[in-house]
Amino acid sequence: MEKHTITRFPLGGKRHVFVRRYRGAPYVNISEYFGGKKKDRLIAGKKGINLRVEEWEKLYAKVHRINAAVTKCA
Repeated sequence: MEKHTITRFPLGGKRHVFVRRYRGAPYVNISEYFGGKKKDRLIAGKKGINLRVEEWEKLYAKVHRINAAVTKCA
């Protein structure tokens, strides 16, 4: 199983965004992570989302509209 972390972006607290390559394809993973037994690695919790590039591009294209909706709700 090929799984290499490319980049990690901390979001605050236990939430992180990881960009990974899995089975030859890149993915964007947004999840809560917890310290492992040795505290030298992070382990994903049960809740999170793993986006394929196509899904990430669709989400990214809608960021301004999503931000406007969040602002309107605040």
